[in-house]
Amino acid sequence: MPYLRNETHLGWIKGVSFRNLYLEYEGATFVRSFRRSCYLTTQLCVVVIDKLTSSTLIAHLAALGIVKQIM
Repeated sequence: MPYLRNETHLGWIKGVSFRNLYLEYEGATFVRSFRRSCYLTTQLCVVVIDKLTSSTLIAHLAALGIVKQIM
């Protein structure tokens, strides 16, 4: 009969990614490196989306002739 245990054995895993955190394992006992991936990319993405939203709003208002009245 096989021995079933509740322990997690991560000896075969090289790295684990969870959202924007990346953990890289060496063996199964300790973390070798810790990186935050996509942190700057996420902030830049939010800025780009905000800029595009503003530009799109201004373009729609210009098409309706409202921007000329505001300026």
